[in-house]
Amino acid sequence: KRRIYIGRLSSRTRTRDLESIFERYGRIRDLEMKHDYAFIEFYDDRDAEKAVRRMDSRNVDGSRIRVEYAGERRDRKTASSEDTCFNCG
Repeated sequence: KRRIYIGRLSSRTRTRDLESIFERYGRIRDLEMKHDYAFIEFYDDRDAEKAVRRMDSRNVDGSRIRVEYAGERRDRKTASSEDTCFNCG
């Protein structure tokens, strides 16, 4: 698991900003940046692990970023019958 997802990026964040921040954790093999998210692939799994552990929920350019392994979404609360409003039925 060398590829990580970085979400909630500020519109001010640039590719070179991410490179300088994330290269602290190891050699970057590839960096693909979209509008408000990016993917970074490291050469070593341990470097990706360090980046996820240390950078998740950090503030970058005024935005609290989300860092996780690519393809592994965290559990997000989804609506179910138990979430139905008591008054609404």
